[in-house]
Amino acid sequence: MPMLIVRQRKPLKALSLPTQFIQDPFRHLKPILVIGAGQHLLEKAAIPMLEEDTGLITAPSCSPSVLAEFIQPIAVHRHPTREQLST
Repeated sequence: MPMLIVRQRKPLKALSLPTQFIQDPFRHLKPILVIGAGQHLLEKAAIPMLEEDTGLITAPSCSPSVLAEFIQPIAVHRHPTREQLST
């Protein structure tokens, strides 16, 4: 289960590897936590930020409550509603 933390936006913006890093688990319905400036990679990777997608958690910064919120998506392991949302 990927966790992506990006402190600065510029260095990763031009790279394709970080977007692939986030696209693969998204396609495999895995839980994803994106913190901070990494949120721009969701747009670059064409990943929709839908409220109904319980496997995708975004937060402006890391905190114990954010990590606690991510425990439930990890426990579910796969999020099949994501397939239904993208069709």
